[in-house]
Amino acid sequence: FQEPVSLVSAIKQDASCNSNDGSIIVTTTGGVAPFTYKFGLVGSEEDIAALPSNNTFTALAPGTYSLIVSDASG
Repeated sequence: FQEPVSLVSAIKQDASCNSNDGSIIVTTTGGVAPFTYKFGLVGSEEDIAALPSNNTFTALAPGTYSLIVSDASG
């Protein structure tokens, strides 16, 4: 039995007013490869090939973001 993919932690650094200097560090666990990812502002998420280096999304503008991780099981 394989555990489903799940978000273990998300650490955020809020963006400054009118700046694109926010960041989010995410850690996932479990699931069955291959994984697919969607990331972006809520309602406008886009496919990304993989999590970024060090699992850190950087240069983020102020807003509410969503990360969707799916594994081979759906």
